[in-house]
Amino acid sequence: MKSILSIFALLLSLQAFCQGQFQKEASGTLGFVSGQVMQLAQAIPAEKYSWAPQAGVRSVAEVCAHIVSANYFFASKLGAKIPESVKMETLEKDLKTKEAIAGELKRSYELIIDAVKNTKDSALPAKLSFLFRVTIQACPPS
Repeated sequence: MKSILSIFALLLSLQAFCQGQFQKEASGTLGFVSGQVMQLAQAIPAEKYSWAPQAGVRSVAEVCAHIVSANYFFASKLGAKIPESVKMETLEKDLKTKEAIAGELKRSYELIIDAVKNTKDSALPAKLSFLFRVTIQACPPS
């Protein structure tokens, strides 16, 4: 009986230890990545933000705006409210200057990190299930 109680106590303590683990790891990773992206955005000269490797490929500004857009999208899926001044439909075209992009990058990373930190463990399966819905189709025989 003592061994069963000991095992139960161990399992219960492991369960308590794991609470919020996803939030801690994900927000830590996002914090690190945001620092790297912000440093890169600051290091690129303002006159290079319109540069694109070729026609039909996103410019530096559009890539940064795409990151902002993704941050807002995933934050909204976790229940965060996107700032009213942000127009998701035109975001990549609206952000053109280095200053505007840097400000919006910072704001979007703050929102996604805050959304991750404030998501309760019990809500994670419902809020994250859209990420893992994959339809697998068999390849036709060749």
